[in-house]
Amino acid sequence: MRTATVLAAYLLAGGPLVAQSPGTAIRDALRSLTHGWGGCSTEPEPMPVSIAYFPTVHFFRDECIREHGDPTSALVGLDSDSVLYLLQSPSALKFLVNRHPPVGRDSANTLHYARLSLEMAGAIPHQALLVLGATDLPSEASACVQAYAWTSSWYPDSLQQIQLVVRQPVFRGWVIRRIRLLMVQGWAGITADERLWPSEDPC
Repeated sequence: MRTATVLAAYLLAGGPLVAQSPGTAIRDALRSLTHGWGGCSTEPEPMPVSIAYFPTVHFFRDECIREHGDPTSALVGLDSDSVLYLLQSPSALKFLVNRHPPVGRDSANTLHYARLSLEMAGAIPHQALLVLGATDLPSEASACVQAYAWTSSWYPDSLQQIQLVVRQPVFRGWVIRRIRLLMVQGWAGITADERLWPSEDPC
């Protein structure tokens, strides 16, 4: 599947170029992120999404099943300058954050924002869930996985270390991943990504 990370601006008003409607541009953007080799075959169905950290950007998400049965998702944003954000890479997230610094982040929502940033960077699908304790794990994995999400002390706009453990659906099951990242000014960079379960090593 092609993972396009192009950041494009569409002329939605009249001008020397022939304009596309926002609906067409958004569908094309979602299709570029989910279709292709090994990707989804169904047509995108854009769902409007409100993300409080970026109140001036309109977001749209599509969810579908890839060729081999794994669920996936794509997220795009459109701002008042008609800039279209294809949120599938760390550079796409950084571009969004540079143009629209996130608002309302604090110590209470650090893990929530960090999980969202991983989705916007294309590291996890929307369907991935945070593992905050043993009750968030599948019963067959609870004896094997002893790591949960945590974060370092909160200092606004300062470098912060975060560990997320996510439960990600795959064809006929789940994968548990431990992802460590550094967060600064709303932008996240992954420093480690490890599959905890299923594992080749016995528990």
